[in-house]
Amino acid sequence: MEIEKKLSDFLYTTLGSFSIERIVLKKKSKKIFEKGKTHKRKTKLEYKSNSKTLILYASETIKGNKRRELERIVKHFFTLLESAEEIEGKLESFKTLLNLSGNIISDLNIKEVIKRLLLAGLEITGVKHVSILLIENDRSGFAYEMYRSDKKLKTYHSTARMKKGISGRVLKTGKPVLVRDILKLKDVNPTAVKKGRRSLIAVPLFHTNRIIGIFYVDSDVPDAFDQEVLERVQFVANHAAIALGNAKLFNEIKKLADRQALLYNLSLSLISSIELKKMLKNLLLQLKKNLGIEYGAIVQYDKEKSINIPIAWIGYKGLKNLVFQIKTPPDSLVAYAIARKKMIYAEDVTKNKFYYNMVDDIQSEVAIPLILGEEIVGAMVLSRTVKNGFDQEDLELLLTISSSVAMAIKNAELYEKTRIYAITDPLTGVANRRRIEEIIDREISRSIRYSRMFSLLFIDLDNFKVFNDTYGHTVGDEALKEFANILRTAVRKIDSVGRYGGDEFIVVLVETDISKALSTGNRVRKLVQEKMKEYGITLSIGVSTYPLHGTKKSQLVQAADNACYRAKKLGGNRVAHP
Repeated sequence: MEIEKKLSDFLYTTLGSFSIERIVLKKKSKKIFEKGKTHKRKTKLEYKSNSKTLILYASETIKGNKRRELERIVKHFFTLLESAEEIEGKLESFKTLLNLSGNIISDLNIKEVIKRLLLAGLEITGVKHVSILLIENDRSGFAYEMYRSDKKLKTYHSTARMKKGISGRVLKTGKPVLVRDILKLKDVNPTAVKKGRRSLIAVPLFHTNRIIGIFYVDSDVPDAFDQEVLERVQFVANHAAIALGNAKLFNEIKKLADRQALLYNLSLSLISSIELKKMLKNLLLQLKKNLGIEYGAIVQYDKEKSINIPIAWIGYKGLKNLVFQIKTPPDSLVAYAIARKKMIYAEDVTKNKFYYNMVDDIQSEVAIPLILGEEIVGAMVLSRTVKNGFDQEDLELLLTISSSVAMAIKNAELYEKTRIYAITDPLTGVANRRRIEEIIDREISRSIRYSRMFSLLFIDLDNFKVFNDTYGHTVGDEALKEFANILRTAVRKIDSVGRYGGDEFIVVLVETDISKALSTGNRVRKLVQEKMKEYGITLSIGVSTYPLHGTKKSQLVQAADNACYRAKKLGGNRVAHP
C-alpha cells in the first residue's frame, strides 16, 4: 500500500531526533519499506504488530524517557497502519450492503424509514399524533413524532421511563400494550397526561431478537383503539422494524467507515505539506460531518504564559486574536482537562461546575488535552446542542485523533522555531542579513508595483571596537542587544530592523521619502545617545531612498553605506545622505 510507504517515510523523518539512522518495515518476511544508512556500530530495535515488523537502527543506545517516547510514537505508527488496512475492509462491507439493498436504498436512511412509519401510522389509525422511540441505552432514548396537521418530522430527547410505566412494560414483556384510558393507570408518565393523551398503543420494534424502539399511536379521547387497530399497527410496525434495523446497521457500518476514513485522511494530512490551521479546520469540519458537532475549537497551550490560543474553530464567532487565560482553580472544561491531563466529558453542561458558557445552545461538551509524551501542547473542545451528545465510540475516536493532532501541533511549533532561527540574528533577535536583504527585495517589488518610495538607514555604532577593547565582548554583546531593542521601539511596526554584520544595522522604512528618512534617522540618533549615555555610544547613520539613489538592492545598500562612512569621517554622531 502507498500509505504504508508514506507513513514509514514520515516516521523516518520524525525519528531523526532519536538518533535513528535506518528503518525497515516488513510484512511477514517481505520488506515493504527501507530507508537510511547502516554503520558497523549500531543499536537494533525491533517492534512487531500483527503481520508487520518494524526494525530501527540507532547510532546510540536509547534509554529512559527518550525510549518510552520512541515506543509511544512506534505504537501510534502501528495504529495508523492498522487503520489504513481496516478502512478497506469496512468500505467493502459498506459496498456489499449497498448492493444487497437494491431498489430500497432510500429505506437505509433512518429518518426516511421513521417518516414512512409515522405517515403509515397516521393513515391506518386516523389519529392526530404518532411517535417512535429509538432506544439508546437503559436510561434514555431519542424520540421522533409527527402530527397530522403538518406531517413534519420532529425530534427530541424522550422523557419516556425505561424501567416503569407503559414504555417499561413494553421493554420488560416484549409485547404490545393497548391502553384504553391513561388516566386509570397508576404509573402513568405525567408528561403524557400533560399533553392531553387518553388512549394509546405501544408496539415494540424488534430486530435480531432485540428491541430497538417503541412505536406509539395515541389519541386525546379514551377507548379510541380496539384489537383490530392494534393488529394493523403491529403489522406495519413489524415490517418497519426490519427496515429500521437494516437502516441502523447500514448507518453503523457507514459511521465506522466514515470514522476510519477520518483517521486515514488525518494520517495523510500529517505527512503532507498542508498548513496547520487549514488542516485542523478541515478536521473539525470532518468531525462535524461524522459526529454532528455544532461547535468545536482546537487551542494551543502556552505553559509559560498559562494561556490557550485558538488555532482553528467552527461554530464560534469572534475567536480570532483571542487569548484564554488558564486560571487556578480551573474555570472551564478545557482548563480542567489540561489540569487533570485527561479527557473531561460533560453529558449535561448545566450540571458541570467547570463548564464556561460561551454559547447558550450548547448542552453537552467534551474537552481533550493534546499530550505528546508528558508535554501538553494544546486542547480540543467539541460541543453539541443536545444532551448526551457523544457516545463511547465517539469518545474513543476523539482520544485516538488527539494523539495525531498533538503531534501535528508540536511539529508545527518546531517548524516555526526553525524558520524563525533561520531568519533571526541570534544575539539581538532582529532580522539577520539574509532576511533584511529579502525584505529590501520585497520593498523594491512593491515600490515598482505601486510607484512609491522607501528608504534605508545604514547604522554604524561609533568607536565600537574601542568600546569592546575597553569593556570586553560580553559587555559589548549586551550593549548591542540593548541598542537593537531601542532601535525596534524607535521605528514603526511596519518598518524592519536587521543586523547587517558586526555593529552595522539596517532599517527599512516603508513608504518613506528622503526627508522623512532623515528626520527618522536623527530621532533614532538622539534617542540612542540619550538612552545609552552610560555606554557613551553614538551613531553614524547613512540614508538612501528608492529610486533616488538606486533601483537595485546593491545600489541602495552601497549608497547608504557610503553616506554612513561619510558621517563617520565627519566625526560621527550624525546623519548623512548621498
